[in-house]
Amino acid sequence: MIVHSLPMRRAATDAVAALFADARLHLYQGARPASPDIAAPAGSLLAVLRLPEVPFGPADAGGAAMTGEWTGTARAAGMPAWFRMVLSDGTPAFDGDVSVAPTLPDTPAGDLVLAAGPVEIGHFIQVTSFRMALP
Repeated sequence: MIVHSLPMRRAATDAVAALFADARLHLYQGARPASPDIAAPAGSLLAVLRLPEVPFGPADAGGAAMTGEWTGTARAAGMPAWFRMVLSDGTPAFDGDVSVAPTLPDTPAGDLVLAAGPVEIGHFIQVTSFRMALP
């Protein structure tokens, strides 16, 4: 197995993070598809959040943390269970799990953490924690 040095991992993470300028975060309820290449189930989209122009800070040993405000308004009612990051040209990039803060000690946090849930139509949605890491 090839193992990359820390400077190489940081450079790769920074290059990928730069792709997300003006990207969107889609929040869904229900079961997550096996891959971002598979369309999300009809009727499962709860919200679309526009990311800041620079959505990630510089890479460190663990990836790149979100920057700025990641907020939006719910389009539908439900409990967010998973998300899809979508590039500005509409290309799906990656999917992950969602959890709601505060997470309990025995409950694993999702890849992305929301301030509250479930959501109702028109409710304010705020992402409180997200870190992008490359495998």
